Amino acid sequence: MALVQAVEILPENKPAVRIACGSESDFVDWNSFVWSPDNWFEGGETLRSDSAVTQASPTLHDQPLYQTGRRGRSFGYRIPVPAGLYVVHLKFAELWLKETGQRPMNIEINGKTI
Repeated sequence: MALVQAVEILPENKPAVRIACGSESDFVDWNSFVWSPDNWFEGGETLRSDSAVTQASPTLHDQPLYQTGRRGRSFGYRIPVPAGLYVVHLKFAELWLKETGQRPMNIEINGKTI
């Protein structure tokens, strides 16, 4: 089952969109950026963990961002943004599976596999 903990969309000269996947409340990260609760998703289910994240980036302060997520065999986000060029950052932390390679997944952005 695929899993994602956070989505960040950085537009040119427009406000950024930050989503704390699976979260029900805002999260303020180390840089004072606000990540909104889970929005604009299609399918999947939320999950939560109290497990410590040993390599949260950029700091351990951001651990709560990795302790919720959205998972499923097929799910997506339709985020309403104006046309333009964007940089998309996806954040991942494996808190459940112990062996590497056990969570293979395909990621598509605008219909193209990344």
